[in-house]
Amino acid sequence: MKCLILCMGCNDPYYLQEWEDTKLTWAKDILDGKYTDIDIIMYTSSETDEYAYDNKNHVLYVAANDSLVGTLEKTIKAFQALDMFNIHYDCILRTNCSTIINVKLLDTFIHSDLYNKNKIYTSEIGIGGWKAAPYENSLIYRGNLLLFDKHYANLINYTSVEMVKQITDYNRPIHKDMFVVDDITICAIFNTYLNVIKKVDQYEVYQPLPTQYLNEIYNGNENLYGNDFALFVKMNGEYRNIKEYYDANKLILGDFCLNYYNLLSNSLDNLRSDLDVLKEVKIYIQAGDNYDVKTYTFEELQKQNKRD
Repeated sequence: MKCLILCMGCNDPYYLQEWEDTKLTWAKDILDGKYTDIDIIMYTSSETDEYAYDNKNHVLYVAANDSLVGTLEKTIKAFQALDMFNIHYDCILRTNCSTIINVKLLDTFIHSDLYNKNKIYTSEIGIGGWKAAPYENSLIYRGNLLLFDKHYANLINYTSVEMVKQITDYNRPIHKDMFVVDDITICAIFNTYLNVIKKVDQYEVYQPLPTQYLNEIYNGNENLYGNDFALFVKMNGEYRNIKEYYDANKLILGDFCLNYYNLLSNSLDNLRSDLDVLKEVKIYIQAGDNYDVKTYTFEELQKQNKRD
């Protein structure tokens, strides 16, 4: 089982510094060959019409806009470029350079009976507003941690933005950002495949994994579980840009970050119990410019859907 960690990057100096920090910290053991079944690649824009793969530095360059507007295009083209350059993998963990992956737990997980190639694993699941597609009650998830088998990746490989628009537009008017933010559109692709084509219950496919925001731990607002699958270094919107975040915290290479990362375990027993506990969905209900959030278990929502 070969797992490829695919990190979205950007050519802005601070995002490039994140990639350098990544290579020096949690990805170092991967690059040093400690994990034979895990590889890592950062993808970014070539800022030309050309594609290139720098195997030595684990960087994939794609012909896409490097700004937020090009996020979706960059991600779809990155998946297509993996095939273009014959990069082999059995499953992908799609993330970004401001997320720290618990590599030893990932390695244990993909080789265990807990891993199910038919499931899509993520950090947090919700239902809400314009983000849900192709139906308003479709599940949504965060793109900072997405782990899925190659047969799901193939859906992205052979998808264009225009195809996604055709899939979704017939159902209801779609927010303009639907085709800008890549995790929302990937979710729409998977949901369409599951709901419309396979007619599979989403609740049987999506599985949250234990994760934490590093600033919550740093501020003492979370328990130190030690069995997190990923740590999210971004500050939940507290900072306006990456430079402000780095200047204020410097957590990537800071002692706090590294000390916590070293405490993380690869216990399957702990993960097994976490997977049972974490089956909940957050409902995002728009209230003016903000959202009210209510949390339900998978079972509660499944019962509600059956009554409806």
